[in-house]
Amino acid sequence: MRRLTLLATTVALYFASMCFLSLAVAAAAPRDVQIVDVDFTTQVIELFNFGTGTENLSGWQFCSPNSTFSRQYSTATALNGISINPGQSLFVHLLSDAGSQPGHIDRPAGAWADPLDPSAHGLGIYFAPVIFLDGNTIADHVQWSIDGIDNPIADERSDEAEAGGVWTDQSTWVVTHSDSTSIMLIEAANGLILHGPSDYIQVPEPRALEMWTWGVVGLIALARRRRTICTEHPRLSEE
Repeated sequence: MRRLTLLATTVALYFASMCFLSLAVAAAAPRDVQIVDVDFTTQVIELFNFGTGTENLSGWQFCSPNSTFSRQYSTATALNGISINPGQSLFVHLLSDAGSQPGHIDRPAGAWADPLDPSAHGLGIYFAPVIFLDGNTIADHVQWSIDGIDNPIADERSDEAEAGGVWTDQSTWVVTHSDSTSIMLIEAANGLILHGPSDYIQVPEPRALEMWTWGVVGLIALARRRRTICTEHPRLSEE
């Protein structure tokens, strides 16, 4: 009887440990969620989960300084109940025109330095518990400006992003032009945590030589954009 009890206990512990290991493997890491596209025309931000686990965005906050406003944050509850499955996107519509599209949400509540345009902007997303002065709570960050000119107001959180290991240099910017319609993370940089200006492409590219590159990147991105996320957002779940 004791042997049977010992065997049953051993088997139970084995399966419990295997379940724990499976959960650990599937556990999401906040920095798997990255900003992969900022569309100046539609005012849509695309987040993509490069990890193997679902990421719950409850308590996460956006930071969006520009050349006029340095501290603009979405509220601490704006993304509560929203999660992104691995290999899926979340599209954030700042014009609140998401409609009923799966994987699309309207503008999160709070302050935004918008509209997002080619001029100097920073854009970051913090994971909970958020500490704005601590770059170690920044999931991802990107900054852009026309001709890549440094801007002392729009770079309000650039030093934290650099210190936190998600941006290479607070003084460097993705180069845009007045006719740029979006910036996009290039495929070669997908899943990397540390990003810099060279990891992004602006659309349209200013030189004909680079149009081929943009064409390839664009087709891959378009395929990715057709995926949807699993979300628990109350508004979406009711539709």
